[in-house]
Amino acid sequence: MGRIGMAPEQKRKRILLEARRLFVARGFHEVSVPDIVKASGVSTGTVYKNFGSKRELAKEIYRVSLIELEKRVEVRVSKVHTTYEKVNAIIEILLELSEINSDLISYLFLSDDIAFCKTDDQLSEIPTSHIMFKIFAEGIEKSDLCPGDLTSKVFAFYGVVLMNIKMYFNSRKKDPLCRGNYKDITRRAWNASFI
Repeated sequence: MGRIGMAPEQKRKRILLEARRLFVARGFHEVSVPDIVKASGVSTGTVYKNFGSKRELAKEIYRVSLIELEKRVEVRVSKVHTTYEKVNAIIEILLELSEINSDLISYLFLSDDIAFCKTDDQLSEIPTSHIMFKIFAEGIEKSDLCPGDLTSKVFAFYGVVLMNIKMYFNSRKKDPLCRGNYKDITRRAWNASFI
C-alpha cells in the first residue's frame, strides 16, 4: 500500500534509501522486494515501475550513492590547495559520512555482494579513487609526494582509511572518527602513500 500524498520522486528516494539500508544490514541476497516495499511504504508496482528488478535497484543505489559521495568530495577538495590538505579533505569526508551516513559508506566500500553493481570500468576501482589518482599525480608533479607507482600509492592510501572505517563499524564502542582521530588517520594514510 502506497503512502498517500507522496510525490513520485519522494517515493523513488525513499525506495533507494530503505533498500540501501536493508542491503547493508542484511546483504543483497537476504533482502526481498516485499522487504523493500514494507520498509519504504510504497507498492510493489512502484518498486518495479521505477527500477525493474531488485538487481537494477541495487545498481541504481550504487550509482546514486557514488554521485553523492563524489559531489561532496569534489566540493571539499576544491576549497583547499596543497596535496596534503586535499588528502585530508577526502579522509574527513569519508570519516564524517561513516558517522552520519554509514549506509552510504558501507554500501560503496564495504559490501561484498554488490560487485555486479559496478560497470566493467569500476570493477577494479575504489569509489573516488580517480579523484585520488589526480591529486597524487599533481602531488608527485609538485614534489609533495615521492615519484612512484600511482596505483600502489592510491591503494595504500585507501587501505589505511578503509581499515580504520571498518574497525570503527566493527567496534562496540563508537568513538567518533572525526574528533581528532582523523589527523592520525591522515598521517598514516599519507605515510603509506610515500611507498
